[in-house]
Amino acid sequence: MEWADGTPSRRLLSQYSYISFSSLWPVNIPRAKWALVIAGLYSLGIIVAGFFVPMYSSLSVTSTGKVTHGSATLVAENGLNIVFVLSVPLILTFAIWTALRLHTRRGAMALAWTLAGSLALFNLVAMMTIGLFIVPVTICLLYACSRFSRTSFAQASDI
Repeated sequence: MEWADGTPSRRLLSQYSYISFSSLWPVNIPRAKWALVIAGLYSLGIIVAGFFVPMYSSLSVTSTGKVTHGSATLVAENGLNIVFVLSVPLILTFAIWTALRLHTRRGAMALAWTLAGSLALFNLVAMMTIGLFIVPVTICLLYACSRFSRTSFAQASDI
């Protein structure tokens, strides 16, 4: 059921049009680990964006009528203290990763859920500023906590 050039025909494609979501993930790496990796990379991107992405704009008009437009990044406007606020998702991602790695210890899962919930509260508090940008990290961390099972980290210990 192929054309001469080797491409599948429409009839063959229609037979296999259903692709499950689980087939898109590598078999040997659980989804909880992917969620943690995505959360970590996104958190690192938030810190880098604080240095390079302009978030503030300015407009000044001189007495002669010359208009000047300007912009500033979060770090340029608020100083290096804002880096601590921007690093909260990365710190919590690492802490949740550590808690999930130590799942056999008493209270490790409760700690992971508490940290993920505290990041959700951080989103609510900072919603009018940077909280909206941190929502994807929170979703990934909550997903990792919910998908975690004792076998997921035992299958591949190289997280």
